Amino acid sequence: MPPFFAAPRARLAWCLGGFVTNSREYCGLGPRLRACTQLVLNVEGRSAEEIFSYPDNLKFRSCMTLFMTATTDNTIFKDALLKYFDSKPDTLTLDLLAHR
Repeated sequence: MPPFFAAPRARLAWCLGGFVTNSREYCGLGPRLRACTQLVLNVEGRSAEEIFSYPDNLKFRSCMTLFMTATTDNTIFKDALLKYFDSKPDTLTLDLLAHR
């Protein structure tokens, strides 16, 4: 794992990297997603745009919406939407899920 003092964006990329490169071995994805989301939630005094910049801030919102919808234990994803997006999920993601 990268050092704790690494930028949140770098830590999140590291956390998600295992899923991207080992998509068949995603049994550990849930705990890693929650750990990465908690890292972002721990950031104080910065908006999602300041943490991730465009377009990654949009991807973060979409992912939080997807994970909130896809899991029953979704409190941490709801917390991220609350903190960074006034509890508003990404409507495009919800629309895509509705048409599936």
